[in-house]
Amino acid sequence: MKRSICLALVAASASTVLLAQEPKKTITRAADVPLFNYPISGKVEDVVLSDEAFAKIAAEIRRDIDSVLAQYDIQETATKRRLIGTLAALDLLEGRDQDALRHLGEVRELQDKPSQKLTSGVVSRSIIEARAQFKDQNSSEYRRAVYKLVREKLDAMPFAVVEDDVKGFNTQFGILSRGLIVGSIQSVYDPIVQRNGALSSDMAFQLPSLRSEHGLTVPGTGQRCRIRAAAIQTSSVEQASFRPS
Repeated sequence: MKRSICLALVAASASTVLLAQEPKKTITRAADVPLFNYPISGKVEDVVLSDEAFAKIAAEIRRDIDSVLAQYDIQETATKRRLIGTLAALDLLEGRDQDALRHLGEVRELQDKPSQKLTSGVVSRSIIEARAQFKDQNSSEYRRAVYKLVREKLDAMPFAVVEDDVKGFNTQFGILSRGLIVGSIQSVYDPIVQRNGALSSDMAFQLPSLRSEHGLTVPGTGQRCRIRAAAIQTSSVEQASFRPS
């Protein structure tokens, strides 16, 4: 009996090794990436805003993305960026800061444009650095630290290269609010769930970023600050200035 159990364990171990040694399947088109479905009952905003409900779908999303990255060599860079970026958002939400930095680095390396290689992950990195200094993420000290770190990072970049991205920061943080995020969920995601009872992975993989923007990037109601990009360019000086207001 014991001998049979040992043989079974050896066979299982050998199968695992052989599976791990199998070459990854190559994917060159986004359409060829496996799709997953995530059943949702009720409102999507309740899933995004509930710690318990979000933890459940977050674990499923992480499991599925990890399985895709383990089994496939994804050569379509935009798709690979999206998958790894979703992992980075999950890491950030779960306080796995070292994993988040690693994934943010991978996303940056997959960027195509020089400006995006420079600006990719600026806000997330600033959040990680700020919360290493200030544990209370509702404090004014924490918020000021985030804005200061974002400004320092962007000011150190060549303005001529990142000008369009800087203006994008201005637009994004000028309008970003919790109400806007919830409204987007209600208008875009809820109708899909009402029709299908689920979200496909191309939609569900956006939920970690929505929760991150709602809970980490946007400060509390009544104390909302935003990063404003003031692009100043003269004949001798090019710089970007970011101010909390």
